[in-house]
Amino acid sequence: MKHVVTVHGINSKGQWQERAEQVLAPHFSCINVKYAHYRSFGFLKVIVEPWILIPVLLLLLILSMTNMIHWTWGIWSVLLSGLLIVSHLFTYVRRELALRIIKTQIDSKCPPGERPHVIAHSFGTFLIGSLMKRFPDIQFDAVILTGCVLPAGFDWQSLKGNKVSGFCRVRNEVADGDQIVRLASLLRRLIPGMGSAGVTGFHEASRRSLLMQGDVISRANTIDDLIHTVDIRNRCLFPDCNGRAGIHNVRLPHDFSHNDSFTGTGHAATFWLPFLWNIDDAEYSDLLEACHLASELKRQKDQVGLRVMEEFFTTKLWDWADTQTVVGFIESQLLARQELQQGQQLTPATKDIVYRALVCFWDVITDATKTKDRSPQDPKSKHQMLSLYPRIAVAKALDSIIKTTQRPTNQQPPRGLGRGFEPKV
Repeated sequence: MKHVVTVHGINSKGQWQERAEQVLAPHFSCINVKYAHYRSFGFLKVIVEPWILIPVLLLLLILSMTNMIHWTWGIWSVLLSGLLIVSHLFTYVRRELALRIIKTQIDSKCPPGERPHVIAHSFGTFLIGSLMKRFPDIQFDAVILTGCVLPAGFDWQSLKGNKVSGFCRVRNEVADGDQIVRLASLLRRLIPGMGSAGVTGFHEASRRSLLMQGDVISRANTIDDLIHTVDIRNRCLFPDCNGRAGIHNVRLPHDFSHNDSFTGTGHAATFWLPFLWNIDDAEYSDLLEACHLASELKRQKDQVGLRVMEEFFTTKLWDWADTQTVVGFIESQLLARQELQQGQQLTPATKDIVYRALVCFWDVITDATKTKDRSPQDPKSKHQMLSLYPRIAVAKALDSIIKTTQRPTNQQPPRGLGRGFEPKV
């Protein structure tokens, strides 16, 4: 099972990681990276090292109050300035320790050669960006950045090497109302590598003519516009993008704040999960809505509405289904199971299986969405949650219908299946 690495920010024990795991665990193996270096007084520790600054200040204060030292204001100002500089330099030591802890956890839990996905929040995005730039062996598949404090001009080009790429695709969630990111961006002169990409997005200065072919580097193809910006409720309108190319700045509502992604599990289920599957989230939302509607019409025995939905699934093309209709994809999967050639004439019995599998597909998807808030530790719930992935839902629907057709001839199939509308296959 593919791994997903999650990295929290400062002033946090990463409670959101466990909430996200409820959504991700049935489909991925989660590695919730923890580090305690910024758990308390995190913002202060980013700027100065308190274990250097505070003890020395206390010592000087005690000596001054006991009249053991008699310095002028000029000496005090020079001394305090030097103390601040030294304590700031020691923050590099703390960051180095945090980086090493994170890399050690990733290396120990991910097998060699695997490209895990990664989800990082706030200061965690800074640490992940630093890891990717520094260690060539750190290579991710899908990268999700929320509350990102990397600079808008982050050098993604350096991570796209001629042989090995440090990432395949990036989703950078951008919120104008994220005041924490705005505050962090004020430190960009003090802390190299920190910026405001979580508010401004990665800008066009980061665009380069990169050599790539899908997710694999190739000298035969170039993409000049690696970075696209899209509203969260819309699909990317760039030609030939289909939500897969390079880096996407995804603009969230204006009043979306720094930690709003972790309010409940809905954001992770609606946007992060399809992105990790390489499915456009708008397309995935359309699929869930259509399956819910079709399942409800079936329950109400609304034959007119059912015919409309059946026609919809017979004509609409889906990227997750290899640019086929759902009916066409079910047919291709059935033909593969029967070791038949694509386009071969289907028998009436096979056509009936395709239609009944379509109806079952609606119910499988709908039942899976009802279990998404349950504990993934429950085996039954976890088995149902797996069907949130459309390809698994198709496989389960086919398994169920084929098993039904193999029952003894004196048994009848369930009422309401295999009747009426015959799909255009």
